[in-house]
Amino acid sequence: MSAIPLQTLLELVHHDFRSAHPQLSDHAVRNFHFAVRSLERFAGGTLEPANLSESLFDRWYADARRSGSESTARVRRTLILKLWRWLAAAGHCPPLPESLTDVPDAADRYAAMDAAAEGLTLRGLLWERYVPVRRNLKPKSAEQVEFSVRALYRFHDRAVRVDELSEQTIMPFIAHLQDTRSGHTARRSATHLMMLWRFAWRRKLIEVEIPRDYEPPRLLRTIPKAWTLDELGRIFEECLNRPGMIRGTDIRAADFWLSLVTFAYESGARIGAILAVRPEDVDLRESQVVLRADAAKTGVEQLVPINDAARTAIGRILGRDAERVWPWPAAARQLWGDHREILLDAGVIREDEQGVGFHRYRRTCATQSVIAAGWDHARIALGHSQESMTRSYVDLRQVPRPRLHLPMPSIVQTAVRNQPALQFSPQPVALIGESGKSSAIEGADPSRRLCGIDPDEPAEVFGDWQFRRGGFVAFEGRWTQLEKRHALVLRLLVERGPRSSITKRDILAVAGEPPTGNPHRAADAIINSLRRSLRRRYPEFREADPIRVARGGPSHGTGWTLKIDAAPCPLGSLRVTADGFEFEGRFYPAEASPLRDAVEHMLAGELIPKGSGRLATAVRNYLRRVLGLPKSANPIIRHAGIGWGLSLPGQDRAALAFTLTDDGVRIGGRLFRPSPYGQRVLAALRGADAPIGHREICEAVGAAPSHKRARKAVSSLRRWLRGVLSLSCDPIPCGGVHEGGTWSLTLTPPARCG
Repeated sequence: MSAIPLQTLLELVHHDFRSAHPQLSDHAVRNFHFAVRSLERFAGGTLEPANLSESLFDRWYADARRSGSESTARVRRTLILKLWRWLAAAGHCPPLPESLTDVPDAADRYAAMDAAAEGLTLRGLLWERYVPVRRNLKPKSAEQVEFSVRALYRFHDRAVRVDELSEQTIMPFIAHLQDTRSGHTARRSATHLMMLWRFAWRRKLIEVEIPRDYEPPRLLRTIPKAWTLDELGRIFEECLNRPGMIRGTDIRAADFWLSLVTFAYESGARIGAILAVRPEDVDLRESQVVLRADAAKTGVEQLVPINDAARTAIGRILGRDAERVWPWPAAARQLWGDHREILLDAGVIREDEQGVGFHRYRRTCATQSVIAAGWDHARIALGHSQESMTRSYVDLRQVPRPRLHLPMPSIVQTAVRNQPALQFSPQPVALIGESGKSSAIEGADPSRRLCGIDPDEPAEVFGDWQFRRGGFVAFEGRWTQLEKRHALVLRLLVERGPRSSITKRDILAVAGEPPTGNPHRAADAIINSLRRSLRRRYPEFREADPIRVARGGPSHGTGWTLKIDAAPCPLGSLRVTADGFEFEGRFYPAEASPLRDAVEHMLAGELIPKGSGRLATAVRNYLRRVLGLPKSANPIIRHAGIGWGLSLPGQDRAALAFTLTDDGVRIGGRLFRPSPYGQRVLAALRGADAPIGHREICEAVGAAPSHKRARKAVSSLRRWLRGVLSLSCDPIPCGGVHEGGTWSLTLTPPARCG
């Protein structure tokens, strides 16, 4: 089959550009996708590489800075320029103009705009007049005012002078913010501009006063959302399982995140105050932490008691020579990005959910404090002076409240169309608290607890699966509740069976989402969220992937299938034909003869020779797609210096047939030699009837007796043997440490270790 030539920028991003940059993560490719989509929306349709021009690029960038966030516009500008350079190098479009490579700094650009304006500008008013007289103004607060002034500059595409402050200058900008930004952003920017306007009028710099009928942008106040205890437990568990170290430090990622999240929930402090905590502020003996006044929003020092869990978590990262308890040497934005990855892995937020950060732990602390000890305790815990401020942090959905049952009037409805009459009798007023709730029987069907569902309603049965209205799903009789769209997609997967697959169009149609933007990304987000939900609720799905890519992957127009069996794929059912492969009764075409020959040799127990890395990678990717293996499974194993062999998950790896000689290891008639020192050490070990010490090793290599030199020579040979024979055991174990160390060669064919 011949590949269809790719023309549009989006197709090039998701195919050729991604193939040419395999180190790019899915998140990076997503950013390229959004940048190209922004350029296409401005141009009014899809773009081809030949449509890129300096004029189009400049007009798009100016519009992006004026109508959106400047930092986002600059990031997308950088991505488009990187894509343009690659397209030009590949011959898809003309070279990148040199005028686009010079990007002035934001501060220099706005300073140039001020210099071009005649008179005192708003930025000059802010930094030359307002900030010097406001001694208590924090630097970050002044920066926020600066950002609001910059947004006004971008809206007018020039610097705004102080004498231009009027309704004609400010009110259209505020209306633009209300249409394009959130209510909080619009209200904050309007407050900053009105503050500068009022300051200029009081200092007699202008004669135009703020209109008396001015109304700030309306702010819709919704119920705050806090984590439930179940969601908080999943976040703690995900923090505990974070691998690796915190970049630039010697702190384990699991200890860092678990202590940070635990203290954020226990203290209810803001993230800025938490990151400013120093080791001397922590008293583990008294179980308390001091939040510094200079890092607090209110400027008041606060003493926070901590429980045993938080004290244990913090104790794991203390005792280091560090300035902060939670040091973060990377960019501040990366801290929020890594935290979002934890929330996604824990399954407590959706892929498209934005604006969820550390402040939700503060709301969770307030909510649980109200539930446990009342409103006054929550106010003191959050450091508020009034209870009205605390109420803006509490999730009332979780706070138990008495229910008021009002009396019903006496109404008799006449039967209509042979329907039974409805009759209401007067009822007394009753307050029913939490104790009045009917408790479900242990182990009962959870779908019976939902109001509006008949307990005797039959469920749809598909093998081991059962489905009911309301998103209730049961696997092998164990009920759980999923999101409605997830339950519908799972029902379609079960209905099709493991031999068939569903496409992205099927997923979007069942989930009720329009196929706009990037349909594959939307479908992939639904599948990933459903996969996490199933793994979280059913332990048997945590090891094996329950939803696997079918027939080449969704990027090639295919889809997904449901496979709940965790058993390894049988090699006997994989057969090579003249024009492809057969596996479990299905045919997979493959035109490339080297690919078919390589799989046929590997099934026969042979290796792909050294120097065929591209072919081994092609075989690995193809077997992953055909056998439905997850990305973490590697069906191809590399034997260092020899080649690549077949090793499917769940099956024993075939041992290499080899012969030890004094010069090295002979495999399949070919001799693999270690270094000259390694050959001498190997000959000495093979010729000894008992373990030998450092003197014999040093004598073999012609060096003065030295424990360090002998250990180094043996370690080098050990690493070489492990790499050549793909061993996980130690071929040269060490014994007699107290006597200086002795070594013996325990490797005898056939080798099967680990």
